[in-house]
Amino acid sequence: TSNISYTAAYNSISLTSGSSRLFGLYNSATGPVQLDNNTLSLSNTSSSSAVYAFIYNNQSAATTSSNTNINNNIFSTSTVQTTGNTYLIYNNSSRKSPEIANIQGNSVSGTISRTGLSGPMYLYYNLSAATGTENISANNFSNISLAGTSTLWGIYSQTNASHTQNVIDNTISGITAGTGDINLINLGTA
Repeated sequence: TSNISYTAAYNSISLTSGSSRLFGLYNSATGPVQLDNNTLSLSNTSSSSAVYAFIYNNQSAATTSSNTNINNNIFSTSTVQTTGNTYLIYNNSSRKSPEIANIQGNSVSGTISRTGLSGPMYLYYNLSAATGTENISANNFSNISLAGTSTLWGIYSQTNASHTQNVIDNTISGITAGTGDINLINLGTA
């Protein structure tokens, strides 16, 4: 497997879709990842059941021990009308030890509104078999609005027993929700 790196930094991304899937930054390269200091805004013009992700790091095939950095990104005012999975940061990384994933200093500016009446929204998501270290710190996931029975998952990281998770000094506030469940920090098998 090749070890290709992926860097996206200091970009301003504002995307509008009809009803199809929408990704602000999408990566599936298997080498080092640097996604820093980007400003992202997503919206759509009609109801959808598609997946929407501001940052989508899909390294499920990665077998190397390169680092992942997703730091200091800003999620600007956005409205998405979907019942599909919605992610601010999707980080499905199967990295091996001694890999370090740093998810630090990311924040919401304005309000993120998810107007689809059902389905999950994840502020940070990792469901992988990683064995390295994951540092999730100093993120400010605030001013999130959900409609209907939509479920909010704040920091959701379900990895394996050999993975170290450090979740420190994050802020999740200003949440407005309908009747769906709210789960702010959910750490799995580590």
